[in-house]
Amino acid sequence: METRALHRDVRKTRALPNVSWVRADLDDTRGLRIALDGTERLFLLTGNEPDFARTQMGVVRAAEELGVTHVVKLSALGASDHSRSTIAREHWAVEQALLGTRLRWTILRPHAFMQNWLGDVAESVRAESAIYAPIGDGRVPFIDTRDIAAVSAEVLLHVEAHVGRKYVLTGGEAIGYADLAGALSEATGRTITYRPITLDEARARLAAGGIASAAIDAILAISVMSRKATAAARGHNARYEYFFVRADGEQLREITRLVESGVIKPLVDKVFPLERVRDALAYSESGRATGKVVIKMA
Repeated sequence: METRALHRDVRKTRALPNVSWVRADLDDTRGLRIALDGTERLFLLTGNEPDFARTQMGVVRAAEELGVTHVVKLSALGASDHSRSTIAREHWAVEQALLGTRLRWTILRPHAFMQNWLGDVAESVRAESAIYAPIGDGRVPFIDTRDIAAVSAEVLLHVEAHVGRKYVLTGGEAIGYADLAGALSEATGRTITYRPITLDEARARLAAGGIASAAIDAILAISVMSRKATAAARGHNARYEYFFVRADGEQLREITRLVESGVIKPLVDKVFPLERVRDALAYSESGRATGKVVIKMA
């Protein structure tokens, strides 16, 4: 399939089969329209700089006007209008703009990227043989961006099977930074140590690295979510667990799929009516419950 890829810096491009590179600034309306003209399927991804939602919504508007038929939007797990993360709120705004068009769409919501380790984590490992993070013993199902790319390619090649779908993408296992330190120690022959830090200490480290304040807030919000999710799941035999608020039908179906496949285990195991309180007590004490046993009052 012939593919057009947009770039801002030609030095970051490389020759690929069936790929034509086009220089474009997504905030330049005229140049963007020229770059998108004739496109049938669009993969939408930008950086997470503050106000990226405005840029992406401009791309969505141009795509609709130019007759693009399908947009695959790379969003983020936890995208919502009430998230503590500005990144998640901006992704949500773009999702809603996309849903309000005539375009066909597919939304991908990946968790944290493994490749993010190549920044601050890699630097501190090289310099100090240490990993610093504010999630305590929290565990995260990090995902390799190459796996995200493979899913994206599959959707773009077979859009008919994925119209109107939202997919949550995670790695196959939730891991903690102590696990990562152990794996790096084994791979390098050096002793790599995980050193948990506070949110204030993490903020100071990120600020010293030149990260913008809004981006720091978003990063730390994700850290808090990971820590709380692990704490909530620990007492319920769950590998990991998240809370979805105001979930729509697609989200609920995706949660059901994750539960049925065993990727996540629910906080609530069984619900009993009040008149079966004895059964509820017996089940709770049987050792078979994998989550909370709830008694429904009405």
